Amino acid sequence: KGNIPVLELPVDFQRPAVLTHRGGRVRGIIDPEKYRQLLQLTLSYNTSLYTVLLALSKALLYRYTGQKEIIVGYPISMRDHTDLENQVGFYLNTLPLKTEIEGDNSFIEVLQKVNEGMLLNHAHQLYPFEKIVSGLGFSGNTSRSPLFDVVVVLQNLQIHKQAVTELDDLTIDLYDVEQVTSSIDLRLEFLERADHIVIHFDYNRGLFKPATIQVFMDRFLAMLEQAVKDPQINIDEFIFKHDSNLQLNNNIGSHFSIKF
Repeated sequence: KGNIPVLELPVDFQRPAVLTHRGGRVRGIIDPEKYRQLLQLTLSYNTSLYTVLLALSKALLYRYTGQKEIIVGYPISMRDHTDLENQVGFYLNTLPLKTEIEGDNSFIEVLQKVNEGMLLNHAHQLYPFEKIVSGLGFSGNTSRSPLFDVVVVLQNLQIHKQAVTELDDLTIDLYDVEQVTSSIDLRLEFLERADHIVIHFDYNRGLFKPATIQVFMDRFLAMLEQAVKDPQINIDEFIFKHDSNLQLNNNIGSHFSIKF
């Protein structure tokens, strides 16, 4: 309900009339100590690891744009019945989540808003994303994805938590594959391992330079470190170092209402 905000992330290149699909990937890691602190945070506030990562992502997007309403997309498995848990098949729907954020909100307040929004979403998780888009009357804007430009994903199946898996006499090693396509502006993917988290920030090369996304990841990790130490920190109070290394585009003045 209400307005459908368009996320105005500062980009390195002018947005094309038709969104291209050339993709790139920046990699990072949440080390075992930070991972342990994240898990402790989820226990302290009775929430999930994914909700914390999503709240951190939204807080950072707010700092980048100054926009008080931010929509991101996230996938949901749709296996809401026990009979579906072990079935083979691609059960997946995408849900948009709109969150209202103020700079004087504490991180915990943002986390609670995200958690409440996800609970409401999940009550209607089977409603097809395509029907949401058509029901809102979106016209064919070929320069953007409908509803949201950023997706946040947590891969936490058992296969992701193991470096090696076995199947009868076969040993399966997991290899990282170079990301060459992107269907959206930015995809934040977190892969939960046994004692750490691997990060993939996949981006559209038609909009961003690799260095821009690397700084985005550095800022995310800086925000994470401060949030686990002081969850009551206000969103405006997060401190980011070494920002002089980032070459921003000439649209930054109109988009950044909050300085790093």
